[in-house]
Amino acid sequence: MELLPNKLLFIRAMTEEQKKFEDGKAAEYAKKKKAKRDPKKKEKQQVMTDEEQFENKVYWSFGGQPIEFNVEAMFQGEPYPNPAKELKEEEKKESKAKEKNKPKKKDAKEEPDMLTPDPILVTAESNRHLLFTMTKEEYHKNEETDAEEIIEVSYPFRQAQTEPNELMVTQNGICEIKDLVFEKTESFDEGCYVLTVTDATQSQKPLDPIKIAIIISS
Repeated sequence: MELLPNKLLFIRAMTEEQKKFEDGKAAEYAKKKKAKRDPKKKEKQQVMTDEEQFENKVYWSFGGQPIEFNVEAMFQGEPYPNPAKELKEEEKKESKAKEKNKPKKKDAKEEPDMLTPDPILVTAESNRHLLFTMTKEEYHKNEETDAEEIIEVSYPFRQAQTEPNELMVTQNGICEIKDLVFEKTESFDEGCYVLTVTDATQSQKPLDPIKIAIIISS
């Protein structure tokens, strides 16, 4: 039976050194989120978007190594009952009478009720169109009310591009992103940027979009 993709997945391989670096940057950002914002400060302040709401995260610093990751078209099978859990329940019932008068022992690691199979990359498929859109929440002063608001601002996925969105296609189920870097400018500063990958394929049912938080620091 031919498998058809039903899910987009963010895939990123990291070295131990990269993981250690990003753990440190995550801790730094967590401290910044706890700090109270001073509305009297004249200099631009960033919106401390909660990056924990995103399953996919990249922590990066200006001048760092290029960001690389894949967006892959996968087939994700349905969860199924855990046979080990069912077996354990049967064993519990059988030994209940024997264990009745013995001191209770703490159960070992609890078995999950359901198991989810590993997703399968659909290599037979190519030319799925993926649209990359990057946004960031920023403070904006409403000229009519003079009140400060948080708005969503669009940025080019690659700074060299003039268009805010970029369309890419998959090859053998994979869309590779390589050499992604950002340069600090007057308009592009540190903060939490949200990269949304949308399936823009016209000839077939689109897969659900995925979001990636890219947290940039100086």
